[in-house]
Amino acid sequence: MVLYRMVCLLGLCVCIGMRAQTNEPPRNVVKVSGGLDFVTSKVYLPQNLYYGRKIMASSWRPGVSALVDYEHFWKSGWGFGLNVIYNDTRYSTEGHYIDLSETKRERIGIPMRSYYVGPSVAYSGCYKKRWRYEGACGLGYGHISGFLDDYSGIGSLLRVGMEYMITSHFGVGAELNELIIFTSDDSLDDFKEVYPSESNVTSGLSRLGIAAGVRFYF
Repeated sequence: MVLYRMVCLLGLCVCIGMRAQTNEPPRNVVKVSGGLDFVTSKVYLPQNLYYGRKIMASSWRPGVSALVDYEHFWKSGWGFGLNVIYNDTRYSTEGHYIDLSETKRERIGIPMRSYYVGPSVAYSGCYKKRWRYEGACGLGYGHISGFLDDYSGIGSLLRVGMEYMITSHFGVGAELNELIIFTSDDSLDDFKEVYPSESNVTSGLSRLGIAAGVRFYF
């Protein structure tokens, strides 16, 4: 399914480019962005923090993200890139935890962070000189930290964006991106012991984000 979405996204960008491209895109692009993202997958909070109570945080939990990208394009519009993404989401829930000396009941915040770095295949074009559009997909290294443990695995990135070139070397833009991190099956062992009824699950995390920032062309 992820591969299918990647192919469709790049195919759409190429079709748009064949019809709309009137200027050659910049050869090198550096992007620095920040924005809002949402965890779209279900997140199960660790059971031993809550004395065996089954607590599931709702999907579409908002968080913040920071992105840094470098891309190089050829005359054809095709190119490659290197993408770095950091996401931070805070879960606040009411439960029990042990404070060494006594048991308290209060609302506590649990951070969950994800990191991604990897290469990508990209396609870009310019429309009416000032507007630049692009789409990209990539596979890389993903890491999830927070709760009680850290997990690593393969990450997939899908991204589509639009930019306005204020000058030939500087611009501003916005993008929509999807990041999915697949972790190893070993990370499911504790989960299956806690929730034996949840058998058809995949370990990992998915996020959908909106970001905006500055662009540098050279």
